[in-house]
Amino acid sequence: MGAKVGGQAPRSGARALYAPTGRGLASLQRAQEVDLEAAESLESAPAASDFVQLICLPHAAEDVAHEILTHPFRGAYTEANAISPDPAHHRRLRRA
Repeated sequence: MGAKVGGQAPRSGARALYAPTGRGLASLQRAQEVDLEAAESLESAPAASDFVQLICLPHAAEDVAHEILTHPFRGAYTEANAISPDPAHHRRLRRA
């Protein structure tokens, strides 16, 4: 799903980054098919971004969100994972 959503960014003139580290071959191929730009790391992507939309497998959502939100980031953050609303709400409150 992330590749499909991120692949829409260039249509409006935006660039879309993804973190390739730890991704499977199928994920990497989907990202390449829609011309997503590889970030150096998950940690470096938010610093180069105005907007972060987190889309990953539900079992990894908490850990990935924590990685993003513990690094300097002043842009907009959207939680787009298939998790219950409670954990997403608590992350938002910790950032505020």
